Amino acid sequence: MDGNGDEKNGGHKPRPVLTDTAVFSQFATKNAVIVDKTEMIRRLLDDPDRMYFLARPRRFGKTLLLDTIQNIFEGRRELFRDMEIGRDGSDYRWETCPVIRLSFGGVPLEPSQFEAKMLDKLNKEAKFHGLSVEPARTVTDIDNIIIDLSTRQQRCQTDGSASYERDPMNVVLLVDEYDFPLLGNINDDKSTEAIRKILYQFYSAVKDCESKLRFTLITGISKFKQLSLFSGMNNIVDLSLNTNYSGICGFTKDEIICNFSPHITEALSYLIDTGYFEQGTTFNNFMDELESWYDGYTWDSKLKIFNPYSISKCLKYFDFDNHWYESGSSLVTHTFRSISNTVTDIFSGNLSIDNFDPVKSLNDINPASFLFHTGYLTIDKIVNKKMNKKKYTLKYPNNEIAYAIAHDFIEMDSPFPGFKGSISEKYGNFTDAFEASDEEECSRIFSSFLGESAQTLKIQNECTYQTLLFFLLKVKGDYSKLEQHSGDGRPDLIYNSPSGFVVVVEIKHDRQKRDEKVVKLENEPASGATMPMFPDPPDYVKKSLKDGIASAASQIMTKRYLIPFYKKANEVRACAVAIFGWTHCRFRFFNVDCNSITIMEPRPHNLAEEGKTEPDSPDSRAPSAQE
Repeated sequence: MDGNGDEKNGGHKPRPVLTDTAVFSQFATKNAVIVDKTEMIRRLLDDPDRMYFLARPRRFGKTLLLDTIQNIFEGRRELFRDMEIGRDGSDYRWETCPVIRLSFGGVPLEPSQFEAKMLDKLNKEAKFHGLSVEPARTVTDIDNIIIDLSTRQQRCQTDGSASYERDPMNVVLLVDEYDFPLLGNINDDKSTEAIRKILYQFYSAVKDCESKLRFTLITGISKFKQLSLFSGMNNIVDLSLNTNYSGICGFTKDEIICNFSPHITEALSYLIDTGYFEQGTTFNNFMDELESWYDGYTWDSKLKIFNPYSISKCLKYFDFDNHWYESGSSLVTHTFRSISNTVTDIFSGNLSIDNFDPVKSLNDINPASFLFHTGYLTIDKIVNKKMNKKKYTLKYPNNEIAYAIAHDFIEMDSPFPGFKGSISEKYGNFTDAFEASDEEECSRIFSSFLGESAQTLKIQNECTYQTLLFFLLKVKGDYSKLEQHSGDGRPDLIYNSPSGFVVVVEIKHDRQKRDEKVVKLENEPASGATMPMFPDPPDYVKKSLKDGIASAASQIMTKRYLIPFYKKANEVRACAVAIFGWTHCRFRFFNVDCNSITIMEPRPHNLAEEGKTEPDSPDSRAPSAQE
């Protein structure tokens, strides 16, 4: 199916976009847009292998994929007339097989409740298929259902009723969210161990029935090793990182353009009228915005995939927002209590992992691997090493996920070793100082934040400090963007104030080691004397900060970072930040004059005389963009 206008309505009204259903038949009955994945599905069904596993983040289309496969095996070709597998001329051999469909998703349950829920599901499947087996008493009774479906003899179709020919390998098993019972109790070791044993028994019984299964697909978010699923089923094929099936869930750019072009055109018109986009914004500009928000997922480092849930929400409601993140609870804050280095490594581009081995225990979860499986990280590069081993470089896929990680991190209690409280509680007033262009207060607050956090981080570079500043500006809302295209490059941060002005930020970091010199006082301080919290730094530190401010300001001009905001924002400001080691920093805010080619005098703040500037500020003869 495609997203072209409905011919019954003169071709003007795009087909509806469904966002909250995973029932395949509803797309046909409502004439809704659905992206055709049946070419890949057919390839999977025709493959000699019969047992598969697929890991994808939540709301990425796993349930819809299973429902599509179920409809194919149930022979409902009429639903596929407009799709590759079912259109006229397709040579796919439609076979009718009994399908056992189970889902373990829902509300986290206690072990006894979970087992009772599983038994209820098994009994409903048996009743649905009209089996005469005894009611399931243990989860291992799945074998009775599979065997009875495989071996029963039905009359040939003479009266219009459905029939299954006797075949020792004709049962289809589809299991959705197989790992949800474990993830839903991830903070309760006793419950997860009890649930693990129940699932182990279930999959052991399934393994014993392999000869009866025509096709099996099990989906989830992650891999747990001790479930018999991977340790016992030696012939199960993991599709999660398989290049041939990288696009089986989610949307590619070509699929979006092919299926949703009318919706993009409609959304673009609306967002121009409401002021989100400026006049003259094109279809390609809209696609660039979609990419920055929702693209970037990849399971092979090559094919880029858009988040299907966020795309559908955005194009249905004409709203760029954190749709996927806000659609469910985050596992990050509930799972990790001290991941400061992992988080800053993510934004610093220094995160890599050797493999995505199955989880051995819930107390032995690799944060990077877990964040990858849950949708917070994606593969950036794959480097082949000796002995068929690989090294994966990971990154956050898009802006939505950058905001999600930052939000979870700043609200997390004690995100850094020795840090008390949360970032939002302790440094929530930084945004107020930043909005007011209060240079001294910004410098003091950020210095305090660095003193409490930066020394605990393994890697300290400009990206690290860019991340920390991003966290502080994220406290009061999603107003900051990291390294977005602007002018001839990417400034470190672009801050879009809710008040209507824009601040373009560039950071420079001097990698000098911490100053270890002892400050020697000429005289003994008097009893009760006041000691300065921010003592005057040595001259070489002052020079470093001065040079850093000048360098950052020059880059903002030379790279023309400000030009895209001409006539777009109520006001534009520039902010240069210089950092020395992790102990000293300085902020400088600049007015922006549309007609000027040189830097104007900085905004005065907390100075004794109006118009007075500090001696280490860049002067009016700082290099211009033309020099």
